[in-house]
This record gives sequence, C-alpha cells and structure tokens, in this order.
Amino acid sequence: KKLQQRIEKLSGLDDEKGHVQLLKSHRSTKERIKEYTGLYAQLFEITGKPNSVLDLACGLNPLSYPFLGCTPEYYAYELTPSDAELLQQYFKKMNIKGKAVAADLTKKNRFPKTDICFLFKAVNTLETIQRGVTKELLSQLQSTWVVVSFASKSLGGKKTIPATARAWFERLIQGNEYSLLETVNEMYYVIHT
Repeated sequence: KKLQQRIEKLSGLDDEKGHVQLLKSHRSTKERIKEYTGLYAQLFEITGKPNSVLDLACGLNPLSYPFLGCTPEYYAYELTPSDAELLQQYFKKMNIKGKAVAADLTKKNRFPKTDICFLFKAVNTLETIQRGVTKELLSQLQSTWVVVSFASKSLGGKKTIPATARAWFERLIQGNEYSLLETVNEMYYVIHT
C-alpha cells in the first residue's frame, strides 16, 4: 500500500516543481535540492557529460534526472524491491532509458559498464554493515569515473564532521587520481578509475 501511494505521487512529476516535492520526501535528496544543478555542472566539468550513469544505494537520487543537464542511460541500484519498482515506474513515466535493480551491495554484483558511478553517502553505512565491503564494491565497478560522497555535517546540520572521519577512504583510493568538491552538506570524491 505504501508503494502504491508513492507511485501515485509520480503523477505530479511533469514539471520541476513536482520533482522537487518528491525529492523533499527523502532526507539526502532533500539536503541536495538546492545543490543539484550546480553539483552536476561541477561534476561534469571534471568528468564530461555522461552517456551512462550507475547510481548505487541510490534512494530517490534518480529523481534528480531533470537536473543532470544531459540525458544519459541510467542504472539505479537500491536494496529493496519496492524501491526499485518505484524507480522503474519513474523511468517509464519519464521516458528515461534506464533500469532499476534491487541489490544488496554487500554481496557480489555484476554492474553495467558506465561513464560514471554515483555512490552518495553510502560507504560509511555499508562499512558498518560489513567492514571492508567498500574495497570489494569498488573492484566490481566498470565505470570510468566514480563519485563517492560523505556527509560533512551531522544530521541536524549543526556539527561539522572532521576530515579524519574520511581518512580510511582516502587510504583506500590512494594511488588513484581524484578531485574534491564540497557543497553545504557533503564532500564529493570524484575518482578517475
């Protein structure tokens, strides 16, 4: 029933305002609403505009598609089948060439080859579930660029999270060429693989 209610909300997505309303219903995408257009412009200035996107542990992030500034093929991976179904219906409604897949990222997966992979605010959670899983996950990717983000502020937005909290990840990607982008709430590692 909850899925049906969410799918019914998709009918109001014909304009940017409708997208913003639905993006506000999820904490991470709500934080990024004011950032999306500028964020994607900055990312693609580094990576080039992608023809294909892989979005892992995506939540509602695929609903930011209108803010990309391009029309790539989009592969969305989310843990629950109901969320994957919702995203698949979104792709169909918006005529986006894409596929939404339910997958556990702590297990071995076969991901499509893409120009860019988004892994927004997910690796700390994955590491809590299974230590060392980020290294394994990154080894499974066939993307030219990988963008990994970390929260830079606490949930309430009052406390800054120190850079030392990301030190383990910087050690993991040591030897890779990467750039850093920072928004109000997130730090993005733009990694060339």
